[in-house]
Parts: sequence; structure tokens; C-alpha cells
Amino acid sequence: MPEIDLVCVTSPNPYHRLQVEEAVIAGKHVLCEKPLGMNLQETVELIEIAGERPGQLSLINHQLRFNPYIKKVREMIASGAIGRPYYLRMHQQSTAFADRQAPWTWSFDSRQGGGVRLAIGSHEIDLVHYWFRGRVIAVQGAMDPVVRERRGPDGFVTAVRASGFFSASLELESGMSVHLSATAASCGSPAFDFSLYGEEGELHFDLTRKLRGAFLSSRGAVKPITVTGVTEGERENRVSIFGGSFAYFAPAIVKALESGDWGDLEPAARFVDAYEVQVVLDALAAAANEGTLHRFSVSEGEREYV
Repeated sequence: MPEIDLVCVTSPNPYHRLQVEEAVIAGKHVLCEKPLGMNLQETVELIEIAGERPGQLSLINHQLRFNPYIKKVREMIASGAIGRPYYLRMHQQSTAFADRQAPWTWSFDSRQGGGVRLAIGSHEIDLVHYWFRGRVIAVQGAMDPVVRERRGPDGFVTAVRASGFFSASLELESGMSVHLSATAASCGSPAFDFSLYGEEGELHFDLTRKLRGAFLSSRGAVKPITVTGVTEGERENRVSIFGGSFAYFAPAIVKALESGDWGDLEPAARFVDAYEVQVVLDALAAAANEGTLHRFSVSEGEREYV
């Protein structure tokens, strides 16, 4: 169908591998939901397939990269406004899995890639990659389904293996420490917040107070940081940060397709960016399931578990 320019792959995670390949081979630009693959092997295969067609867009829906607050943080890190970053804490929560009577869906099925490790962990790890670019050299983690049983459509109770909660402690090669967490079984209000600490300042964000900063020049004072280009819906918290961020990403995609100029898509996550994210996601699963610390060695440009 020549009138189709872009294929959005929004199916459950196990279908990404085949459907993305079919769309790329058909000559279409692709926007794939995260994670790109179920594991590193699938991710590498899709990176290689897309790499053979450099004239086509191969994007991942890490829409937070286009959020004005997220972009402002990146600019401030790059400008040295907070000095050398040494610690980041980030947390997301929702009530999506809190209902004990919710019927069984693929989101509760580990074989279908349900769970917050892939659903939210991919976003948080991508932001670490987007902001700092430094490689992760160590991973510790924990996962919990929270609601450990669900009644399936057949009426039988089934054990839930997909994570309703995860936490991850990362060490970057720069020495920076990162702690990420998410729960889909919260009883409270939705949240997305982070605190980033540097030698000369710190940045804080939450959905109510938005972006704030504190700096050596005014120690003890935390002040709002002006951010332009924010939609009214986001300022007033009438949209989620994920849906709201896609409102910035989608027009950039449309503009690029109409003009052929991909400049506005510079912040976007390409398939190649999924490699570092998937390495950490796989290590997180292994560390949580085995109760171990996973350290990486880097040899000839490739990763190995040691």
C-alpha cells in the first residue's frame, strides 16, 4: 500500500520482532512501542535489519525524550549547570495492576512480556542513556508481581509471574549511581518523579511542582525552573506524562515525513539505542531472579556477563 508511510507497531511485546521486520522490508518507516525486542537477541536482529535500510526511519516510542522538562534537564546537564552528576533517583507509579479482580490479560503474562520491567523500566533506562550516554557497568535489582494470583478467562486461578514492581540499582562507568523503580500496583495517585544530584547543583521533578533546582550559589533554596513549550494539558496535569509527551513527539514525526527533513527528530530513540537499554533490562531480570549483582566487562566493543 504505497499510501502508507509509517507503520506503528503497538502489539504485545512478543510480536514486535516479526511485525517490525515485515514493515521494514516492505519499505515503511517504523515507530515501534518499547521494548523493541523481548531480549537482546531479538533487539540485535532488528537493529541489523533496520541498519540495512538507512533511508527509512526506525524509531522507538520513548516519547519522554520529547517532553520539554526532560529536554531541559538534558540541556542543563550538558551545559554543566549542576556540575558532575553523581546520583539519580527515579520512580513511577500507577494503579493499573492494583485491582485484585481485574481479569487476566497479556500484561500479567510473563511469556507475553507483561510487567513493569519492560513497560516502564525501558523508559527509565532509556532516559539514563539519553541524559548521560555512559555505559552501565553493574546492575542489581528486584521484582515482585505484587498481586500473585489472577483469575483467568477460564475461571481458573493462575500464578502471576510478570512484575508489578521492580527496582534497579545501576552503576555507570563514570562512577555515577542510579536507582530506578516503578510499581503498577500503587494504591495512591499516579506519580513520576526524579531527583538528580550534581557537585554544583541538583534538579527535582514531580507531576505537581514540575521542574525545580537548587545550586551552590543559593544553597538551601529550591526554586522553579522556567521551561517553555509545555502544553496546557501537561501544566494542569490533565494528561499523563506518557500520553502528554507523545503530543510533542507525534507532530515531529509527521513534519519529518511531510518535509523529508529529519532534524526535528534528533532527540528520538532509534533502534540502535535499544541495544544499551536491552542489555540492562536483561541484566535486571537475571539479577532479580538470581539475587546477584551483575557486572559487565567490555571487550572489543561487546558485552559479556562476568
